Amino acid sequence: VWPGKARGNLLEQLAHAVWDQIVCQADAVVDLHCCRLCDYYFAAARDGHTASVALAQAWGAPLVDLQDEASYAPGMLFLEAPRLLDKPAILIEMSPGGDVVPEMLEHNVRGVWNVLKHLKMLPGRPRRPARQVLVRRRDPTTVFTAKREGYLTTYRQVGDLVAKGELLC
Repeated sequence: VWPGKARGNLLEQLAHAVWDQIVCQADAVVDLHCCRLCDYYFAAARDGHTASVALAQAWGAPLVDLQDEASYAPGMLFLEAPRLLDKPAILIEMSPGGDVVPEMLEHNVRGVWNVLKHLKMLPGRPRRPARQVLVRRRDPTTVFTAKREGYLTTYRQVGDLVAKGELLC
């Protein structure tokens, strides 16, 4: 619902207060999310917004997901701050909610340090992974509904090289 509405419903009012009192005052925005167990660790940025893409790359996740309103849910903070304020903003998908995964904790602590270095708030250069893949989804977002309940298990990770016909999930 970003940037919210001063006289909207409760959620819109809350978003407006955060937008007005925090986002508008910030030099950059890092929106931390907790993903599902099957999701891959990534940073998302507004496609075409140079400062946001650079911030996402500096974070240091192995995958940078470039998005826009057609390819992602509308009204997301990482899409709206660059569009409306021309501020760099990223979304980080990290450990599943309620779980502390040591590897993800290490990734995200390093990500915060990397952003602080990228923004010249700390000396040094961001530490990037050996391989970082940028993906761009131009297709509209599609929601698939399963015919049966269950879990999707992935056999390959985003960015892995795969052969034609190889089982992905």
